[in-house]
Amino acid sequence: MPLNTVTSGLGQATNQATNTVQSTTKPATDTVQNTTKPVTDTVTSTTNSAVPGAFPKDEPPTNERNNVTIPSWSAIWTNFVTWLKGLIPRGIDIFEAAVRRFVTWLIPPERQAAMYRTAIEHPIAGTFIAAQLLCVGIPLVLFIAGTLIFAAVAMIVWVVLSLLILGPIVLVASLLGVSLWGWGWFVFGLVRWIDRLFLGGMMERFWIANVQKEKEEEEAREREKEEQEKAKEGERLQTSTERRAKRKV
Repeated sequence: MPLNTVTSGLGQATNQATNTVQSTTKPATDTVQNTTKPVTDTVTSTTNSAVPGAFPKDEPPTNERNNVTIPSWSAIWTNFVTWLKGLIPRGIDIFEAAVRRFVTWLIPPERQAAMYRTAIEHPIAGTFIAAQLLCVGIPLVLFIAGTLIFAAVAMIVWVVLSLLILGPIVLVASLLGVSLWGWGWFVFGLVRWIDRLFLGGMMERFWIANVQKEKEEEEAREREKEEQEKAKEGERLQTSTERRAKRKV
C-alpha cells in the first residue's frame, strides 16, 4: 500500500472524528447556554430592582414623585397675556364705578331726577347745556388731570432732589456735631485731669464756688420777688378792706 493512501485515510478519519465531536458537543453547549440564560436574566432583574435595606437610586431631575409639571415659557406668556386681557375690562369697570360714585356724590339722585325733568320740559336749553358740557367738559377735565399729574410728578422730583441734596448735608452736619461733642468732652476731661494733677483741683473749686454763688444769687432774687408779691397782695387786701369800711360808713 502506498504512503499517500495511508496518509489520506488517516486525514479523513481525523476529520470525521472532529466533526463527530463537534456535532456531539454543540447540543451540549446550546443546552448549557439555554440553561444559564434564565439565571442571568434573573440576576440582572434582581440587580436592577431596589433591594430592601439598600440606598435608593438618584431620582431624575424632573419632579415625577409629586406629579408636578414645570410650565414652559410659552405657557407662562400665554397665562400672562390672558391675565392682562382680563385686567383691562376690570380696570374699565373700576373706573366707571368710580366715576358713577363721584357723580352721585357731586349730584345726588334727587337733584339728578330734577335736572332730568327740567331738561325734558326745556329740550332746547337742555340740549344746549349738554352739548357745551360735552365739548367743554372733556378738555377741561383733561387739563385739570394733566395739571394734577404734572404737579404730582414735580413734587416727587423735588422731594427726590431735596433728599439727594439735603441728605449728604445732614450727614456731614451730624458727623460734625458728633465730633464736636466728642472733642468737647475730651478737652474737658483733659483740663480736669491736668487741674487735679498739677493744680490740686483749684480750677474745679473755683468753678464750683462760682456755680454756688450764682445759685445763691438766683435764690435771693426769687425770695425778693416772692416778698414783693406778698407785699403787693397785702397792700391790695388792705386797700380792699379800707374801701369796704368806707362803704359801710
